Amino acid sequence: MTQTRSEVGTIYVSGGYYDGASADQTARFVVTPDDQLICTFQSGPNASFGETETSVTAHRLTVPGLHRAMMGVLSQTNVGPGDDDFTNFTAEQRTPSGLNTTQINIGDSRADALQNVFVSMPTPCWAFN
Repeated sequence: MTQTRSEVGTIYVSGGYYDGASADQTARFVVTPDDQLICTFQSGPNASFGETETSVTAHRLTVPGLHRAMMGVLSQTNVGPGDDDFTNFTAEQRTPSGLNTTQINIGDSRADALQNVFVSMPTPCWAFN
């Protein structure tokens, strides 16, 4: 993931929904211009289910249209300051001129767009409860 993340045209996203059932879940993923997806998804132990171990899965997938969808998320303008108490995603886009980094939080219009990508293109990379 680290090597691919450094290539021009890639998008790297890390973070999670820090409230409710998804509070202990985080995703880290890289999307390449040819729709390759490399990721890890981590779930902390859920004490209400008697869990005591953290679970981490890693995947390599091809998701047609994913890079275009993620570019659509990142090209939107943030319309508000966002609420970083419950959602916090960091997104990086590697361009020929350098690295562009942004935060995506609830209240930011891009948070809804990112959620739409997660729902319309389900993968084990973002299996938030």
